Amino acid sequence: MSIRNHLQELWNAACHRRTAQLMITPESVLTYGNLVDSVRCFCGVLDAQSIVSGDRVVIHCADDGMACVSFIACLLDGKVPVLLGSDCGEARRRSVIEYVQAVLLITDAAIGNECVTTAHPGGISLTGLRTDIACPERKLALLEAAPSKGSLLARLARKAGAGTSDSTMSLIGTDDAQREPVLPADPNELAYLLFTSGTTSAPSGVRILRRNLFEHLHTLTQLFSYDEKSRVFNATPLAHTDGLVHGLLIAAINGATFLNAPPLSIGELEGWLERLRSWRATHFVTNPTAFGIIDRYAAHDDYVDHTGFSALYRQLPILAPLNGNALSND
Repeated sequence: MSIRNHLQELWNAACHRRTAQLMITPESVLTYGNLVDSVRCFCGVLDAQSIVSGDRVVIHCADDGMACVSFIACLLDGKVPVLLGSDCGEARRRSVIEYVQAVLLITDAAIGNECVTTAHPGGISLTGLRTDIACPERKLALLEAAPSKGSLLARLARKAGAGTSDSTMSLIGTDDAQREPVLPADPNELAYLLFTSGTTSAPSGVRILRRNLFEHLHTLTQLFSYDEKSRVFNATPLAHTDGLVHGLLIAAINGATFLNAPPLSIGELEGWLERLRSWRATHFVTNPTAFGIIDRYAAHDDYVDHTGFSALYRQLPILAPLNGNALSND
C-alpha cells in the first residue's frame, strides 16, 4: 500500500468517525471531528504563513491537544513537524530551531508567556502573535495560542458535549481559508524529526521517513491487534517516541482512542492505575522502569481485569528509532 493511501486512510477514518474519541486526558477530550475541523483550518494557517512542503515546523506546547492537532496537520500536509516537550528550555529550543532551520514555531499561552521576555538570535524578542525573528535564509514566524473560550476547538467540544482546555488551538480561530490536507505520497520524504530528550544546547536528532513510520505502525498494529475499538493507555510524553508512536499515532492510524495518562507518581500510584479501569483501557503501554515501580508498589493486581483488556507491553530502548537516520549538518 502506498504512503498516500496510509495518509488517506488516516484522514478518511477521522472524517467518518467524527464523534469517536481520538485522545482523552484527565482534563479534556479531543474527538476525531475536532481533529478534522482543526486540521482544515490549520492548513489555511500554514498557507497564510507561506509554509510549503518540506518546511520544518517546531511545535512547543504545554497543551497536548494543541500539540496533537499541530503535529497531525503537518504530517498530513507534507510539512515536517519537530515536537518538543513542554519542559524544553529556551536555550535548547533556540538550538533546535537553528539546527533544523525551522520557519514556523507553534506555541501556546503557557509556553508563549515565557517567550515574550526572551531575546532570540538577532536581538529580537517574541512579543506578538506573528513576530519575525532571525533564521538562516528564512524568517521564523511565531503563532501563539492565547487562552480563548471562543476558540474553534473549544466551541466544537462544547457543541459535542466534551471538555477541552481553553487554550487549545485558539490560533485556529482566524479568518484564514480552510482546505483539505495535501496527503503527500513520497515514502522517502521526511515524516518528522525526532530529538532526544536532554537539557544541553546541542540537539541530537533523527530523521523519520514516511516509509519507516508507517511500516512500524503496521507492525505494531499486527503484533498487538489494534483496531478502532482499541483504547491505548500510555503516560509517556508526546515529545518522546514512545508516547508519540505507541500512543497518539498508533491510535490515529487505527481510528482508536489514545488515553493520554498523567505522569506516573508513586504517591498517586493507586489513582493512576485505577484509570486503567475507569478509562476502559484495552492496551497498556509502559516502560521497564515504570513497570518495575508498579510491580513493587501496587496494592492490587486486578487493575486490568475489566472486559476488553487485550495487551500490556513494555517499551524497550531504541537506539535508532524506527530505523531513522541521524541528523547532521552536512
